[in-house]
Amino acid sequence: MFRKSFFGLIVLSAVVLAGAASALAQAEPLSGTVEMDKGGTKTPLAGATVQVYRTDIKAGGPVTKTDKNGIFQFAGVPIQGTFVLAVSAPGASPNYFPNIKAGMSKVLVVLSPGDGRVLTEDEVREAVAKDIKMGSTANVETAEQKKAKEDYDAKVKAQKEANDKATRVNEVINRIAKEGPEAMAAKNYDLAISKYEEGIAADPTFVGSAPVFYINRGTALRARGIDRYNTAKKAATTQEKIDGQIQAKKDFFDSADSYVKAWQVLKNAPPADITDKVNYEKNKVDSLNGARESFRVSVSAMQADKELIDLAKAWLPEYIAAESDAAKKLEANEMIADLYRVSGDFAGAVEAYRAVLATKPDYSDAMAGLGLSLFAQASAEVPENKAMEQEALNYLQKYTEVAPVASTDPPSVQELKVSVKQTVDYLKNEAKMAPQKLPSSGKKKP
Repeated sequence: MFRKSFFGLIVLSAVVLAGAASALAQAEPLSGTVEMDKGGTKTPLAGATVQVYRTDIKAGGPVTKTDKNGIFQFAGVPIQGTFVLAVSAPGASPNYFPNIKAGMSKVLVVLSPGDGRVLTEDEVREAVAKDIKMGSTANVETAEQKKAKEDYDAKVKAQKEANDKATRVNEVINRIAKEGPEAMAAKNYDLAISKYEEGIAADPTFVGSAPVFYINRGTALRARGIDRYNTAKKAATTQEKIDGQIQAKKDFFDSADSYVKAWQVLKNAPPADITDKVNYEKNKVDSLNGARESFRVSVSAMQADKELIDLAKAWLPEYIAAESDAAKKLEANEMIADLYRVSGDFAGAVEAYRAVLATKPDYSDAMAGLGLSLFAQASAEVPENKAMEQEALNYLQKYTEVAPVASTDPPSVQELKVSVKQTVDYLKNEAKMAPQKLPSSGKKKP
C-alpha cells in the first residue's frame, strides 16, 4: 500500500481493501498419512487417492495420491474453508473424513480391505449431511485434528480483526486525505492539525500513511507558528506579545518533532510494507528537509530553547547521513550553532560556530554568528572580557566586508546584518577598539 505525499493523498480504498481480501484468501498446506488396517496390523498405503471437497460451500477441491510411505500433501487449501477427505484405494473400502481444516499436518486416515470402489461427490456430501443430522460420532477428530481446528479458528478470528481494522483505517485515511488539504487550503491550521493527528492515530506505524500525515502535520504547525509569531509582533500589549511568541515557539518545536517522527516511521518500516520505493524515498527527503526548515524558521524568529536544540542535535546525524550536498551539511551544522545563539546559550554557540569555521574558514554566516556570540558572552562576564570582545569585533568586521547590507536580503538576513553593524559600531566608537585581521585558518590567534 502507498499514499502520495501532501495534496496527492487521495488514498486508495481499493488498494487497502484488496489487501484485506488477499488476506482472506490465504491458504495453508494440508497433509497426512493413509494406512491399511489388516486385522489390527496397520501399514502405509501407497497409491491411495485422496480427494478434497469443501463442505461450507459446494465446491470441489484438489486431488492427489499417497506416496510409497502412504503420505499425501496439498500445497495449499483456503484457511477459511471446511473440508472432507474422500479416500479410496485398490483393494480397500472407501471412506470419508470430515472436519478437515487448512494447516493440518498429521491427518491419519485408516482404510479397511474392500472392493476398491470410489465414492462419488454426492455420496460423500450425503453421508456428511447425515452425520450432521444424526449427530454421528463417526470419524471422530484426533487430538491433532482438534488442535488444528482450534488454531484455524484463532487464525480466522485474528484475520477478521485485522480486516476490520484495515477497513476502519482505510476509511479514516481516505477521509483525512480529503479533509486535511481542504483545511490547509483554507488556512484553517487548527483544523488541519487535528485532522492529520486523527490520520496518524488511525495507524501510527504504518509506512503507507503515517509518515505523510506526520509531514503534513509538521507543515501545518509551522504555518500556524509563523502566523502566531507575526501576530505577536503586532500585538498591542507586552503580555500579548509574550504569549504569542510562546505559542509560536511551541508550534515550531512540534513541527520539527512531527517531521522527525515521520522519518522514524520510515526508517523503522518493515521491508514488506515498502511497496512504493519511489514514494518512500521522497517521504524520507521531505521529512528531513521539513525538519530543517522548521529549525531554520525557529532561528529566524529567535524562538529556540534547549528542548529544540536537543531535537535538532538528534536529527542532525540522520540529515547529514542522507544529504549528499556538502554545503547543505555545513549549513545544517551552522543551524545547530544558530539555535544555541538564539536560545541564549552563547558558550555552546561559540563552540559550534568554531567547529563550522574549522571546516570552512571563510563561511561568512558562521563568522557573524560567532562574532555575535563572542560579544554576548564577553558582555556577560564581570568585568567584560576584552580579549573576547576583540575577537568578536574581528569576525564581525570581516562579515560586514564580505556580506554588506543589500536591499534584496530577506528580512531575517537584514536583521542579522543590522545587528552585526550595530555591534561593530559600538565596539569601534564606544569601546574604542580597532578590528584586527583574522588568521588565515579562521581560528583565534594563539
